[in-house]
Amino acid sequence: MASRSGALEERIKKLEADLTKATLENRAQSDLEEVATSIEEALAGLDAAFERTSLTSELQSLSTRWNGYAERVTDIEEALGERVGELSAELTAMQDAGELWKRTEANARDAKAPQAVRSRISETRELLRSTEASITQQRNAALELQSRAAKLLESIAPVKERIGKTSEALAAGLLVRQDEPLWRAWPGWDQFAEDRRAVVDGIAHLIEEL
Repeated sequence: MASRSGALEERIKKLEADLTKATLENRAQSDLEEVATSIEEALAGLDAAFERTSLTSELQSLSTRWNGYAERVTDIEEALGERVGELSAELTAMQDAGELWKRTEANARDAKAPQAVRSRISETRELLRSTEASITQQRNAALELQSRAAKLLESIAPVKERIGKTSEALAAGLLVRQDEPLWRAWPGWDQFAEDRRAVVDGIAHLIEEL
């Protein structure tokens, strides 16, 4: 039993060190904050960016930027998903070990084992409970970060859709001349066209009278 307890404590010690560092979680949080700031700034100037998008090359630049945001957030989300899986597996292992040591404690009590042995078992169970709590807390933190990544992806999706539709409109515009900008319609265009036709008709009428 002492050997089993020692091996478990060594495993928990390494696990606790990993949880304390939280390397992936800290990096993910920093990266998400950085991307979120970039997205917020890009969204603020999005309409202006679309108004400047009259050429395929300009639209491609806009598309590349937003695809970059999506790819970066997706990588973070996937890394966090793997981390959540690892922590869930460790949590299950600690819970299984907790059940095993619970039975060991009951057997030691029934067998009237020495107090030193029973105290050792009790300490091991307490260590397992503490480790379970730490893993659960860390997993919840990773899940929260994963949720934030998913929300960022949701904010990116409409922009990518808008870029796609603008690209289709621009491609059509390469074949069919369009007087108004692709991203919006000028409300006064119809009136302008009507006035223009009236001027042309008036000039034609004057020529006929000459």
